[in-house]
Amino acid sequence: MAVEYIYSDIKQPLKMVVWDLGRRCNFDCTYCTGWMHSTTAPMNKFEQYKRTADFIDKYYKIYSKNHAKDWKITVSFTGGEPAINPDFYKLLPYLKENYPYLKLNLTTNGTWSRRKGQFLLENLNSITVSYHCEGNDKQKQLVRDNLKWVREQIGDQKWKLRVN
Repeated sequence: MAVEYIYSDIKQPLKMVVWDLGRRCNFDCTYCTGWMHSTTAPMNKFEQYKRTADFIDKYYKIYSKNHAKDWKITVSFTGGEPAINPDFYKLLPYLKENYPYLKLNLTTNGTWSRRKGQFLLENLNSITVSYHCEGNDKQKQLVRDNLKWVREQIGDQKWKLRVN
């Protein structure tokens, strides 16, 4: 399908794309329905992510040509849990390198390792941590430790951390 022109009479262009990266999650919360998560679903691959990113870029170029100039798109990654997919860690540098107009946000349960946390800080503009009350004590402590660590790392930087 070729996209050649996007008509819109709105003054502000699309500002956010919510990108659902898949169903795989390392939690199994009772309040999250089966169609929203799975502990066994296959993980999406980098090539699939790349095609989606390239489609977003086509939209950006068409809209920029015909409407707004020099605008930013916030891409908010969600899913099951994006941070458990190894190919997500390939996607972020690809987006930063090839599409610098993107502002990148991750919605996560916050159960990543310090090494992955450092990578996320270096490659995202913001993180939203959804604190899950059904996690076990070890998971909850990991999330609390990660939140404290991120706060220490970001200091006064213009880096956003949200908790819901």
